[in-house]
Amino acid sequence: MRALDISSVRAAANAADTGAVRLAAARDDVERSARRLFGSWCGAAAEVARGSVRSAESRGDAAAGREHRVGACLADAYERLRIARSEVLGEVQEAVVEGVFVDEASAAVRVSWHHPELESKARLAAIRITEALDGFAAVDADAAAAVDAAMSRTDPVRAAGWGDGGVGALSAMTAAAGAAPTVPSGTPADNREYWRSLGHGEQAELIAVRPAAVGALDGIPADARHRANMHLLDTEEDRLEREADRARRAHADAQLTRARAKLRDLETVRTVMAANPAARLMTLDMRGGARGRAAVAVGDPDTAEHLAVTTPGVNTTVEGSLATMVDEAEVLRAAAAAQIADGAAPNPGGAADDIAAIAWIGYDAPQLPGDDPAELASGLMDTVTPGTARDGAARLAPFLDGLQAASQHPDPHITALGHSYGSITTSLALQNPAIGGAVDDVVFYGSPGVMADDPGDLGLAPHHAYVLEADDDEIADIGALESPSAPALTRVLDQFGPDPGALSSFVQLSADEATAPDGRHLDGASEHGDYTRPGPDGGLRTSTYNMAAVVSGRTGNLIRR
Repeated sequence: MRALDISSVRAAANAADTGAVRLAAARDDVERSARRLFGSWCGAAAEVARGSVRSAESRGDAAAGREHRVGACLADAYERLRIARSEVLGEVQEAVVEGVFVDEASAAVRVSWHHPELESKARLAAIRITEALDGFAAVDADAAAAVDAAMSRTDPVRAAGWGDGGVGALSAMTAAAGAAPTVPSGTPADNREYWRSLGHGEQAELIAVRPAAVGALDGIPADARHRANMHLLDTEEDRLEREADRARRAHADAQLTRARAKLRDLETVRTVMAANPAARLMTLDMRGGARGRAAVAVGDPDTAEHLAVTTPGVNTTVEGSLATMVDEAEVLRAAAAAQIADGAAPNPGGAADDIAAIAWIGYDAPQLPGDDPAELASGLMDTVTPGTARDGAARLAPFLDGLQAASQHPDPHITALGHSYGSITTSLALQNPAIGGAVDDVVFYGSPGVMADDPGDLGLAPHHAYVLEADDDEIADIGALESPSAPALTRVLDQFGPDPGALSSFVQLSADEATAPDGRHLDGASEHGDYTRPGPDGGLRTSTYNMAAVVSGRTGNLIRR
């Protein structure tokens, strides 16, 4: 253990990160070249070529995402192995200080002379050293499983970090450490059929035994995911508290900071779920990134006819944003239900049951801290490039497809909404093959750009892509940097794609003060964060009203710009 060199793990992480950057750059080059090519080439041959280019771009995204995930897993493994190794050596050193001899080749302990107090210390030292060695082995095995899962995302259970899977009865799997049931192919449709093949007792046992795996399975019922993720809250809290304690004792400040941040994220999830007892916890991931990830549904996604999924942007965290996003999801749901009821729905009193709105913080949104220069530079790099959005899109696409697979309706109406940098993530998710055509409409608001030129690029029918842009929203003007009239340097710096507010193929909606078709006054939005906030007097804004019209399918109510 003392001679163990784990620096090679750090070197491998750096190599994977470099590979991800190079792959993403190559993919961007292909996209820019394709945009120039297809700007003037059209027809049947062009459509065939466009399809081939999209396929190549998807493969590039997948390869870059895999390298990014592997790099993140290896970096995490390095920190955790370093701490675990320090714990082992620290216990050995403490034993030596107390007069106990430790044979480092075998980890055996002995005393130089027989004395009851010294022999008691030796026994305790042996226990502590054994526990530390077991802890190192567990970290090593967990890291290996995580890297293995990052290399192959075809099986969601593997992707959740549960090892290679096992075969046999659930009780046998429970007894086999690290074993987990095998999911046939991992698509949301396959996950749905797999879950249906289990008996109620097997499902309940699996939720109790492997909550992280079940909670991550796109395509299974929302209630099952909710029960699994609520159960996971306790186990993850225990794990993170142990991780924080190890980091504190090893003086690993970065690891300690991350563990404490995730513990705060967990506490926020608890608070939000307690305040919204009817909500469903669709996603809970405290292992994958620098901060926690979560998604909360207001309404039942499985029975609702209309679903909305909102993806946020820069500086979003579970701790800082989840409660507000869930409140806004409730407002959106109520506004959409009101439009359904006003439209003489067959069951006006049950209009709210027809809507489910989901706050999705399922990716590591770029962070722009204002104090530390190194962190600021890193955040800017994440923000001025679409790499983080691509990684988020790889998570968002199967989540959206999973909503369709789990729905009790043959073809639910699903609307994706993307705010700010989240609009880039959303636009990429709609172009990801894993989306499976699940989304019917998209609303981009406060968008710095989208990686598409028309709804067809997003797999949508004409007139099903919508844009909201407030007059004083400077972030929404970033997309104009790609305009041919923009200075060359700014066009090079901008990598977010065209300004959706300038695309005639997208439906341009008003965010200004207005009067709704039913005569209600609607407040305007002026700044980047106003779109979904209540108006100055707590009233509905035009932007939220328009979102609700799209979500409810009442597009005749839209107020256009």
